[in-house]
Amino acid sequence: MSARRWSLLAWVAAGCGVPDNGPIIEPPTPIETGETGGGDTGASGPLQADAGEDRFVVPGVPFLLDAGPLGPGVAATWTLSDGQVLAGSPVEAALPEAGHYSVVLELTQSERVSTDGASVIAVYEPLTERPVQSGPMFLWRGALYAAVRHLDELIHIDGATGEVRRRFSTCDDPRSIAPREGRTYSEGVVVACRGDDRLQVHGIDKVGFLEETALPWGAAPTALFAPERGPLLVLGGRRGEAYSVDPTTLALQERWGLVPDGRAMALVPADDELDLLAPQFRSAGHQARLHRVTLDGGRPAGAVASLVLTPDPGPDSDTNARGVPNLLGAVAVRPDGRQVAVAGLKANVERGLARDGLPLTFETTVRSDLRFLDRDPVTGALTESDAVLFDDRDRVTALAWSERGEWLYVAHGGMEFIDVVDPFSAQRVGVSTPVGGLVDAMLVDGDSLWALSGLGRVLVRYDLSNPALPFEAQRIDLTPPEGEPVDPEVLLGERWFHRSNDPRLNTGGYVACASCHPDGEQDGLTWDFTDRGEGLRNTLPLVGRAGTEHGPLHWSANFDEPHDFEHDIRGPQQGLGLMDDVDFAATDHPLGAPKAGRSTDLDALAAYMMSLDTVPRSPHRADDGAFTDAAERGRLLFEDPARQCVACHPAPRFTDSAFVDDGKGGLVPNLHDVGTLDVGSGQRLGDGPLWGVDTPTLRGTGLTGPWGHRGQAATVLDLFPAGDTHGVTSDLSPAQLADLEAFLLQLE
Repeated sequence: MSARRWSLLAWVAAGCGVPDNGPIIEPPTPIETGETGGGDTGASGPLQADAGEDRFVVPGVPFLLDAGPLGPGVAATWTLSDGQVLAGSPVEAALPEAGHYSVVLELTQSERVSTDGASVIAVYEPLTERPVQSGPMFLWRGALYAAVRHLDELIHIDGATGEVRRRFSTCDDPRSIAPREGRTYSEGVVVACRGDDRLQVHGIDKVGFLEETALPWGAAPTALFAPERGPLLVLGGRRGEAYSVDPTTLALQERWGLVPDGRAMALVPADDELDLLAPQFRSAGHQARLHRVTLDGGRPAGAVASLVLTPDPGPDSDTNARGVPNLLGAVAVRPDGRQVAVAGLKANVERGLARDGLPLTFETTVRSDLRFLDRDPVTGALTESDAVLFDDRDRVTALAWSERGEWLYVAHGGMEFIDVVDPFSAQRVGVSTPVGGLVDAMLVDGDSLWALSGLGRVLVRYDLSNPALPFEAQRIDLTPPEGEPVDPEVLLGERWFHRSNDPRLNTGGYVACASCHPDGEQDGLTWDFTDRGEGLRNTLPLVGRAGTEHGPLHWSANFDEPHDFEHDIRGPQQGLGLMDDVDFAATDHPLGAPKAGRSTDLDALAAYMMSLDTVPRSPHRADDGAFTDAAERGRLLFEDPARQCVACHPAPRFTDSAFVDDGKGGLVPNLHDVGTLDVGSGQRLGDGPLWGVDTPTLRGTGLTGPWGHRGQAATVLDLFPAGDTHGVTSDLSPAQLADLEAFLLQLE
């Protein structure tokens, strides 16, 4: 055997496996396709097999296996891991499908035997114009640019040294950036900001800020492309629209419906057309969708197609669980354009005592979800192929392909590390060291993998000289030189909120607070919490609620302080808890003695939830943010005392949620039965009766569908049953009901 150790794939092919903490031996070293060759096989010299270096080949294209000069009586046999056995040297071989293969050369001479192995990776050549994906980071002319949404900053970093060169203040919550280049005007970096619906351009030299424009109110842009030809492409996720924007003036040229609630895009160039892919972030109606449209000149050349992704059928076990794909915020296309990866988490909404008789557990509620789809290289048509089964992993937040597409790097946000996946077998083969925070984005540049964590205030460069086991080569602190601008307690709490890699929070690393409340919002799902002594419960958002500013928490008002989420941590999530056991025992009832002030970490988690005091912009308003005429008419109906809307939803909170005097010297929550309770509504506080539901604030209603405590209302109007049990609406005409709905959807 040669002095070079066998590659990772030869090791795996030999049946040795991969340890759970990643490979401990060298993976294949990418080289150009070429002949293998040779060793000393002379009659008087040692018999030394040399299978050659690891290499790339193209599927279906013959390549040579050459053992070099063979001495008298020496026979060469080549065994490929796909079952081929070839005799002689040189000999021609071909691999019919893309994948990782091993080849073993055996030389025999009389009773002497020598063997050597190598890896062969069959993958198609990358497209001339490579696929790209949206995100907050890109490389351009030797520099790396990163948008840190938590700091509202664009950072210019030297790609060779990692030195932070310049920092630019941006609009609110920058989510995606792209270079504006090769044009007749000032080049720069385009920034899309979700918080205030803006596009900005910052110069790449000392010019700094150049210009900006406002997108339609509530568009919440989360993805952006700046093609070399044609207009800028922007995804307005909340409005479900895409926008063509003039790259010179930033004027909005055209808008069209693309994907409801989209947050990411991938783009495949093809001649004069572009193939645009965008997953739906939340799975409306418990169905996950990937949307696709062909663009010509930056505009749709046909209808938007929608592919429904298949739920995982299970079964539930300690290594896997059922679930519908959800929170799909990552999509990436292999460099050859033939495979698409879509990722988020899968939610087990079929499980629960009321649904299938099985209680939700820490390992059967949510898990990582990564789907592969085959993409036809001619038509672009998509077909589901494989799913990766991850154990002990939470939601996938970012994806990046290696430069040839033989590996896919997969970031698990709450676990704060990166898995390496073989895209041809859908198997995990390695893992990185921890990034140190929720991973927002990754990109590959040669032998470097860059991972950005805005929440961790860090950019990590991993060395890919061993591509199946990235190791940390550089860590760049992104904290502003003048110091951390966010309240330290709130920042600590936000990190706890998104983290899943700590046994104090859960068992197995599956669940974070953000698993059901991404960015403090809601997951759009209805869960069966019957085993918790509740019932079917539609996830409520935390944003805009400022903790308990709008009253008790949950539909049954079973929490009176954000600290009570300690019960979820210790209960369904099976964590050890952020409180001391003695303190928790003293405050075990969620409506009993307060937990505040007893744990620094739990206080921080609560402080973050209380900091979520801003209601997001409604995408249902006019483009300038004003109420539409229909909403103004609906407001008059809402405020009419005869309708009884304001009785339970008085301004400015638009809720009467509170604890009120029970007439016996105690307090009870102000719950109402508005005709929506049924057997699926369950109980309250374990085994207590549920005589009504807490009044949710109407602020932000347009962003919280489906509606109702059981998610029973597909539209706002479905909340008004016959009989006027939920306000007096039975005498309203269809036009008036539409006006009332418009007002409710536009409340902020």
